[in-house]
Amino acid sequence: MTRPRGAPRGAKHRPRPRPAARTPPPTPFAGGDFNIDSLAHGGAGVGRCDGRVLFVPGAVPGDRIRATEVSWRGGGAYGQVVQFELASASPLRRPAQCPHRPRCGGCPWHEIDPATRAQAKIEDAISQLQRIAHLDAVAAPRILDPSTVARWGRAGHSIVRVDPDWGYRLRARLHVGRTGDRVCAGYLEQGSHVIVDVERCGLLLPVLGEPTSRALELARSHAWPTGQLHVAVGVQPLATGAAFIAERVGPLDQVARDLQSAGFDLVEVADGDATIRGGADPVAAEALRGVVAPEVAGGPFAHGTRTFVQAHAAGNRQLVDAVVRCTTELGPGTVLELHAGAGNFTLPLARSGAHVRAVEFDERAVEFLRNNLDQAGLRAAVEVVAGDARAVAQTVDAAFGPIDLLVLDPPRTGYKELEVLVSTTVPKRIIYCSCDATTLARDGRGLTDLGYRLARFDAIDMMPNGWHAELVAVFDR
Repeated sequence: MTRPRGAPRGAKHRPRPRPAARTPPPTPFAGGDFNIDSLAHGGAGVGRCDGRVLFVPGAVPGDRIRATEVSWRGGGAYGQVVQFELASASPLRRPAQCPHRPRCGGCPWHEIDPATRAQAKIEDAISQLQRIAHLDAVAAPRILDPSTVARWGRAGHSIVRVDPDWGYRLRARLHVGRTGDRVCAGYLEQGSHVIVDVERCGLLLPVLGEPTSRALELARSHAWPTGQLHVAVGVQPLATGAAFIAERVGPLDQVARDLQSAGFDLVEVADGDATIRGGADPVAAEALRGVVAPEVAGGPFAHGTRTFVQAHAAGNRQLVDAVVRCTTELGPGTVLELHAGAGNFTLPLARSGAHVRAVEFDERAVEFLRNNLDQAGLRAAVEVVAGDARAVAQTVDAAFGPIDLLVLDPPRTGYKELEVLVSTTVPKRIIYCSCDATTLARDGRGLTDLGYRLARFDAIDMMPNGWHAELVAVFDR
């Protein structure tokens, strides 16, 4: 790279950053009515009008749409419908149980017939894996036995059915913000950062929904500062937790009092300096730091309100079962687990006879993980590594020892370092769990070049009212 004129010797030329792509403004549309034929990755309904593809958020296959405004993309080859009328409703459309739909983006596929949306999820996952990574998920055997596990779909195009699809969530993240002088509290509007005022969320377990509704009401009436409200519940024993994270430093005593009066057992508030402040009784707040989660493969474990846990208890049991099945097939060995959290997989993996190296970045999750291992009597079987999973690919060496199995359940953004890590450690098997087919396909694309094949595959409908599904892909060397 050449040095720009006038720059000191040794300096590198830094190209100007490209301006961010601008979303074209919506334009009036008078192309006539059109039908919604399918559902796209990302949740929108898909139809065609005048030879052009149109994406319609909130549409259901079989709907007939009368669009009034469209934001065109790709030089006008396709567009997203911004405003539309429902000319006629699909027979697959079901009445919304939530008064905040369709504006609220918390459950974008809520109005779609359950079997239809489940089939759309598995078809999308199969398509993404084939298109991006050239992986044939249809031919790969299912992990969970189709004869014993309820499923939507058929044969290779099936997804594990998880009930209930309403009133099930163990946790949620809500938002508090301002529109002028008015305080808003609820979820984000579909496809935007606008906050929708929510009075009651039917997706939450009732025991969690009641205090959450009271907290949102208090947030609006007492003018809380802008921030995020995390809520969670555990059922062994029954306990609820709330953590409010303010965007800026400021007094939060009123927020703490409100969360306590709303009925939460565990109350935490934090400001922009991440200073944790308990409620009126700091000793009680400290004692209630752990919310006990549902049983995972033989025993309860504790986690914090902000610690990541799967939101569907029944779906999580299926997920853990799938991972343990694919682990025990290999027999006792060494497991490297990335993104271990509080031990959702770690504990059952250790119980299966494996020696586990569990990597987790979040300090609070690491603390819960170690305590959970102590409570389960499994500390000797697990080496807890407090660190960034992304750095493991760069630092692992011969001193780390051989690895028989790699297990990872990364965030939705995936684990881009997978190829580097696998080429260094060369595990016999890789179990990759993901709630997004595109990141799973992107990260798994190069594994075939390293000598791996997609040996097992399954999908679990763990987020019934949304367009995501939990995917488990097993790669063997």
